[in-house]
Amino acid sequence: MARPTETLKKQELARRAVEVLQREGIELSVARLAEAIGVKRPTLLYHFPTYSHLFEAALVELLTEQSVFVLERMNA
Repeated sequence: MARPTETLKKQELARRAVEVLQREGIELSVARLAEAIGVKRPTLLYHFPTYSHLFEAALVELLTEQSVFVLERMNA
């Protein structure tokens, strides 16, 4: 049985990974990316089987933060 994903850990990994990919380029291997963000390759692949999954998670977090900001401004 697979262990459940940890949402906060996954969000943090996505954020850090996107920062590294912005600096290093999308050609960076998964092994090098995992090393750069301080996790093992299997851990990164567990949370994000492909770079598409990684970018999707980062984008969802960004859009959520933007929505919260806009809604707070609208309610003020």
